[in-house]
Amino acid sequence: MTTSKKTQYRAKIRSESKIKPLTDTELIAIREQQILPVIKDLRSSEVTTKSAALESALKLIHIKKCRKILLREQIVKILLEQIVEDSNLQVKANGWHTLGSLAKEEEADFCVHLYRQGVLENIDANLKIIIKTKESHDPQLSGLSLLEQELLRNITISIIGLLTSLCESHDGIIEALSNFPIILKFLFELLASQSNPLEIQSEILLCLTTLTEDNKAIVEQIVQNEKWFQTLVIIKDSAKINAIYACGILHNIFTCLKWFDHNTPIKEMSDTMLVPLLINHIGQFTNDEDSSHSESISDHSLQVALEVIGSIATSLQEAIEHRSRKVERFIDSKDDDMEGGDTEIETESINGEMNDEEIDADMKMVTNSESDEDELLQSNDLTLDRLIRAATPKILRIFDVKNYFSDSINERALSALNNIAWTVSNIDNTTKHFIILQKVWASLAQEIWEQVICSSLHLCMDNMELASLITSLAWAVARSAKGIIKLSPSNEDMIISLYQISRNVEQVAHSKNFNLDKQDTFQSLGVKCIGILGNLASEPTTTIDLNRRIGKFLLAIPHSLPDVPAADVIESLNHIFDIYADESYSYDEPVFWSEQFWESLQEINQSKVKQMAKAIDRRKFKELRTRADEAILNLGRFLDYKKKEKEKKGLQ
Repeated sequence: MTTSKKTQYRAKIRSESKIKPLTDTELIAIREQQILPVIKDLRSSEVTTKSAALESALKLIHIKKCRKILLREQIVKILLEQIVEDSNLQVKANGWHTLGSLAKEEEADFCVHLYRQGVLENIDANLKIIIKTKESHDPQLSGLSLLEQELLRNITISIIGLLTSLCESHDGIIEALSNFPIILKFLFELLASQSNPLEIQSEILLCLTTLTEDNKAIVEQIVQNEKWFQTLVIIKDSAKINAIYACGILHNIFTCLKWFDHNTPIKEMSDTMLVPLLINHIGQFTNDEDSSHSESISDHSLQVALEVIGSIATSLQEAIEHRSRKVERFIDSKDDDMEGGDTEIETESINGEMNDEEIDADMKMVTNSESDEDELLQSNDLTLDRLIRAATPKILRIFDVKNYFSDSINERALSALNNIAWTVSNIDNTTKHFIILQKVWASLAQEIWEQVICSSLHLCMDNMELASLITSLAWAVARSAKGIIKLSPSNEDMIISLYQISRNVEQVAHSKNFNLDKQDTFQSLGVKCIGILGNLASEPTTTIDLNRRIGKFLLAIPHSLPDVPAADVIESLNHIFDIYADESYSYDEPVFWSEQFWESLQEINQSKVKQMAKAIDRRKFKELRTRADEAILNLGRFLDYKKKEKEKKGLQ
C-alpha cells in the first residue's frame, strides 16, 4: 500500500514517539480525575464496570481536551485488543460505537492509525461471528432475544459507519479492503435482506459509495457477482429515498469501468439511465415551496443527487472523447482494409455520384439505427440532452426556493451547474442535434447568469468561498455561451473589483507565509475573473466600449509584473490573443490599434514576460513554466501576425 509522506510521518509519531508528561495543570487534573478512572475500568473483568466506563468514554470523546488525553492513554489499543473482542454483546457493541465516534471526531490520520493497528482484521473477525450467529438462527434472528437482536444491529451499524470513515480517509485503506472479501459479501447480503430497517440500508449504500469510487478491484468484484449488481439496480428502481444512493454507486461503477452510452456491455447500463431518476428526486424538493425539508436524510439525499449529476456531467466529456477515439480507430482500420482490397471492385462500387437519398439510406444501413433516440444514445447526446433540457431547469429551481435549502445544498447546486456548463463549453460537435442543444443552452445560460450569478456577485465581495464558486460558474457559463451573454449594468465593474480583492487576499496570504505552492494557480479567484471577462469581451455580442474597458484591464495585468501572479499574466495574454485574432472584428481598429495595444504588448514582450518565465522553477512548477513559455512564444507570433495584417491592410 502506498501512503503519503505526511501519513507515514503522522503514523510514525503515534507509534514510536515517547509520550511527554503533561505540564498544564488543567489537563493534569482532567487526566487524574476523569480519564484514568475510565481507562482503569475499561480493563476490568466485570461486564457492568466495563459498560459503565464505555458510556463515560463516549461522553468524554465529544470534549476535545478529554478525547486527546484518552488517546494519549492508549484507549484505541484497549478497545481493539479487549473491548471489541469481548464475549459480551453489550460490551462489544459499545466498543464499536466508541471507535466509530472517535473516527468521526478525529482527523483522517486517526483512521490511518486505526488501519495500522489492525482494525480491518478486527472487523473481519467480528463480521464472521455475526454471520455465524445469523446462520445458526433464521434470517429474522427470532431465536435471539430482542435485546440481542438490537445489539447485533447496533454492532452492524457501528462497523458500517467505521468502514465509511476508513474509506474516506485514505486510498490505501480502500485498496486493502479488497483483501477482505467477507466485508463486501456481508454488506451485500445485508443490502439484499428485506428485514433490515431503512437506516442500515442507507449506511450500507453510503459505505459502498465511498468504497466504489475509483476502486477498480472492488467494482469488478461487484459486477462479476450478478446478484450483487442486480441488488443495486433493484434499489435504484425503487421509489424509496435510497434509490439516489444506489444511483451514486452505479455511477461510480460505470465511470470506473468506462461504461459509456456507446459501449456498455449491458444494455442501458450507463449514466443516461440514472439522470431521469436524479432529476425526479431533485424535483420532489423544488416543486413544493412550503416544504421545510427538515429531514436530515432527505437533505443529504438531495446533496448526493446534485453531486452525482455534477459527476455525470464531468464523465460525459470523457465519454465523448472515448467515442471519438473509437471512431477514429474504426475509420483508420476501414482505410487499411480498402488499401489492401481489390482496386477494380472498389472502383466499380464507387462509380458515379450518389444522391442525398442514397447517402441517407447507406448511413441507416451502416448504423442500423432504429430511432432518433438510438442515434442520440450512440453519440452520447442523449445524456447531454437530459442534462441540458431536464437537469439544468430543475437545479435552477433550487435558487427560486433557496430559503428552504441549506448552504451545502446551494453549493452543490452551483457545482452541478458549473460542471454541466464546462462540459457544454468543451464539446466540439457540429451535429444537428448538438446545434439545437446549443440554442437551448444559450437561453439557460442567460437565465443562470441573471438568476444565480448577478444576484450573488455583490455577496462575493465579503465571502471568498462563495466568490470562488460563483466565478467558476460565471467563467463556465460565459465560455459555453460563446459570448452570447447580455450583461446587467456594472457586471464587468464588479468582476474587475473582485479581481482586485483577490489580489489583496493573496498578498495577505503571502505576508502570513501561507503555503500556496500546492494550490492550482490556474484555478485561483484572479484567474477565474480574468477568464470571465475575456469571454465577455469577444464577438459576437460585445460592444466596442465594453471591449475597450475589458481589453485595457487585461493589458494592465502583464504590465503590473512582477507584482501579479504568473498565472494571471498567462491567462490575460491568452484572452488577448483570442479576442483580437481577427481583423474583421468590429473592435479591432477602434480598440486594438487606436488604443495602441500592439505597442504595449511589444513592450511587454521585450522585457517583463520573459523575465517572469525565467523566474519560474521548472522542477517545482512544471505546468506553470510550460504555459509561460508557450505564452511568450505565442505573444511573439501574435505580434508578427498583427503587424503583417496591418501592413497588408495598409497596402489595399
